[in-house]
Amino acid sequence: MSYNGGTAAPALSFGDLEALWTNACGNAACAAVAPIMAAIAQAESSGIPNNLNPNDSNGNG
Repeated sequence: MSYNGGTAAPALSFGDLEALWTNACGNAACAAVAPIMAAIAQAESSGIPNNLNPNDSNGNG
């Protein structure tokens, strides 16, 4: 579900997220942590690129 007022983008797969991370960085060090970063992205947003949290849950307010 998208909370940004737009159309929900399709979810990215674990492999898509790994490739996104690796391609954005472009070196072997990033490729080594790509599975971790993909797991974080899936946990935080289910892999949906435009998923936003509608609640202020950062403690600032």
